[in-house]
Amino acid sequence: MSRLPPESFTRMIADLRAGGPAADRAQRLLRRYVPSGPMQAGADEWPSWWKASQPYLFASDAGDYCWCINPLAKKRGVPSTELRGRERADPTATVATK
Repeated sequence: MSRLPPESFTRMIADLRAGGPAADRAQRLLRRYVPSGPMQAGADEWPSWWKASQPYLFASDAGDYCWCINPLAKKRGVPSTELRGRERADPTATVATK
């Protein structure tokens, strides 16, 4: 598997809850593809982390494919997919004029 689609998170969380080999596999995949996630978390922590972090996640293929949290999106409370143009601009910045 070269990447983990966002839909896979629901399945991984269900696998964690199921226990056994499926849970072990899910934990390995989550550690690999979500380095900013709760590494030592189990089936109880991942769902709340996913719910709180999902709007701020973005896929990165730099180095190795993984899901990362956009710190600016999280700080501003704007989903990563909407952090464009005016939403991304620094509200305290001044624009130079001639």
